[in-house]
Amino acid sequence: VYTIGFNASSAIVNLSQIPLFVTPYLAGKYDGGYVGSFRIPKTRAALSKAYGNTLLSGVSDTGTFTLKEGLTLPEGKAAELKRMATLVQTASNRGLLGQGYIAEAMGLNEAGRIKKGTRLGNALDNVSVFSASLFNFAEQLNRQVTLMASFDLALNKATNQNPANATQEQIDAAVKEAIHDTQKTNGGTFL
Repeated sequence: VYTIGFNASSAIVNLSQIPLFVTPYLAGKYDGGYVGSFRIPKTRAALSKAYGNTLLSGVSDTGTFTLKEGLTLPEGKAAELKRMATLVQTASNRGLLGQGYIAEAMGLNEAGRIKKGTRLGNALDNVSVFSASLFNFAEQLNRQVTLMASFDLALNKATNQNPANATQEQIDAAVKEAIHDTQKTNGGTFL
């Protein structure tokens, strides 16, 4: 585990997960795959939009997710992001938006572990968490982008490309599908 620390190449390799695993999976599911062409318009558009959407969320004092204050958004963007509220809250409740898988598996941010550990053990754990921050950031970005792109694609499919008229039932089904796709392509907290 300590070999990931201060190793930018691990983070760069981790960022390759979207183009190497997520894109082909989603393209096969929503764009008919790469049959005879590399054109995958739905998947490419959903992934592009998801990267931009990762910058727009905030957390209120009550722990619910909201849009950041003072944003100037294009028409319809606020409504699109509000449809994702169920996704973001569900993903957060399931631990998909927090720390990276390595830190989580090691239990590095658990208060009980810190209280029980030795001074040297705690220091090594803190160095490990700090040194792997690039890797963990890349892992969280992959997870968030995959969640949002999968949600977008599933909701568009469920609503015949008209997500503005989505029912709560369709949104809930798209959330379930997005979490499934994310776990399938990114691994993570349920494996």
